[in-house]
Amino acid sequence: MNGFLAFLLLLIAASLLLISGVAIKRRSGREESAGELAVMALMSGVAMGYLSYFLLGSVMAAFPIALAGVLVASWLHRAETLQTSAFCIGFGGLWTFFFGWQRVNDLSDPAVSSPGWTVYPLALGVALLVLGVVLGVLPRVLPRQSQGR
Repeated sequence: MNGFLAFLLLLIAASLLLISGVAIKRRSGREESAGELAVMALMSGVAMGYLSYFLLGSVMAAFPIALAGVLVASWLHRAETLQTSAFCIGFGGLWTFFFGWQRVNDLSDPAVSSPGWTVYPLALGVALLVLGVVLGVLPRVLPRQSQGR
């Protein structure tokens, strides 16, 4: 089995384990914690980033990217910054790692004299990673404004 399939199967197994744990917790009458929801959003971001990375050359990449946009828009609409932050960190971190590794590999190979790649996907991954970190840190750093004036 190659590394691609092994990583995909491990990602699916970890996601199913987490979802089943949360489902068992719901069945017992307890609510999910903010940490569990953030981990689920992080794994969703990693999964969407992984799918969109490997489907990037085809039209099929529009599905995970559109689904990611809908998830982020719904979380932002409900002002759930922790889940939005975790999702952006997962998606952007995976893209930054994969595209960064690809660029380092091309630049370190003496046979590649003129690499045929663009920096836009890597820049998007870094931007999502920074956005996720800012969304995760900013509400905790800034003082809360009082509701009544």
